[in-house]
Amino acid sequence: MWKTKFGHCIYSSTNNAHVYQNLIYRWLTFDSDALQTVIHRRNPQKPILKYISVLCLLARNMPGKTCMLGLGGAGAAHYLSSHNSSSPLIAVEKNPDVITIAQKFFMADKIKNLEIIQQDATEFMQKESTSFKHILIDLYNAHSFPSECNTDVFFLNCKKNLEKYGFLAVNLANPSEQFNLLNRIKKQFLHTVSIPVKGSANIIILACNSHSFSAITKYLYQATTIKRLEWDALWGHIAEIS
Repeated sequence: MWKTKFGHCIYSSTNNAHVYQNLIYRWLTFDSDALQTVIHRRNPQKPILKYISVLCLLARNMPGKTCMLGLGGAGAAHYLSSHNSSSPLIAVEKNPDVITIAQKFFMADKIKNLEIIQQDATEFMQKESTSFKHILIDLYNAHSFPSECNTDVFFLNCKKNLEKYGFLAVNLANPSEQFNLLNRIKKQFLHTVSIPVKGSANIIILACNSHSFSAITKYLYQATTIKRLEWDALWGHIAEIS
């Protein structure tokens, strides 16, 4: 990515988290060159990584209490809060170093409607009694989706914590894991829509706590322009959006 050219490291943690910046952008990596977060230093609510606007698509257009599993450098939190600053936003992050980095270097402490909870995502979903309008899952580390979250029970608990007609959005970043994770989601949710993110390997999976497929398509059409919505025998419904 050209935006991360000419950067220098301004912080390294003992757990191999690294913060870099250049004159315009600041970014976060975990134990690899994979970009976890990229923000504009003076305009952090502007999404730089292409998947963020798709992950937040329905939550942005349908305000409601939102839970984000995975904080990273708070790029998604900045973006979503700039659209729905009055809706409660909870971010669950198990790594205290990541929370400190997000607050110190990525201005997470300036997001007024954001509450950060230090807890494992599986434990939070299992014990939480609150119902959310939206649950956004962005849990990839430097290499993979956490194994403790790659279970049927985890996605069942996610469904349990959604309101009726609430929405799940999941970022799938590793091509070798995408199909397996989609099948786990489909075991709990009757209908899903997969949205490939242009210019990246990411796929966003949308699902609704409803028996009706129209519950997804109705709000998806309201939120964006759908260029194409088609059925694939392996993936189910796939959407191309503008």
